[in-house]
Amino acid sequence: MPKRTVAVLDAMPETSRRVIEEIFGPDFAVVHVTDDASEAKRAPAAAADVLLTMWGSVDAETTAAAPRAKLIQKLGVGVDKIDAAAAAERGITVLKAAGINADAVAELAVLLILAVGRHLPKVTAAARGG
Repeated sequence: MPKRTVAVLDAMPETSRRVIEEIFGPDFAVVHVTDDASEAKRAPAAAADVLLTMWGSVDAETTAAAPRAKLIQKLGVGVDKIDAAAAAERGITVLKAAGINADAVAELAVLLILAVGRHLPKVTAAARGG
């Protein structure tokens, strides 16, 4: 049985590509786009069973070009750049990685509370001013 195909729809740095290959490579053939333009996403999407995106958009034309696709996985929390209605019309499930950044958001909130409580901008300016 041939491997299913994952189309990574964001032009990513080589390091990110290697991580995705390590994770998905044993079970999927992985195809990467090299250009973030909508038109560049359609050819890789055409042969894909899964569409993977991080920050880029997945428009109706891309989902229409992906007749085999059953899933769009957002590697993040917001799906506002994915045309979910177009995906639903084609029977494509849209998933997000809800909570993936919860720890980082909580840490930043605590950091900002401490910065305000300790007057960090004022103290930093005073330290730099001697």
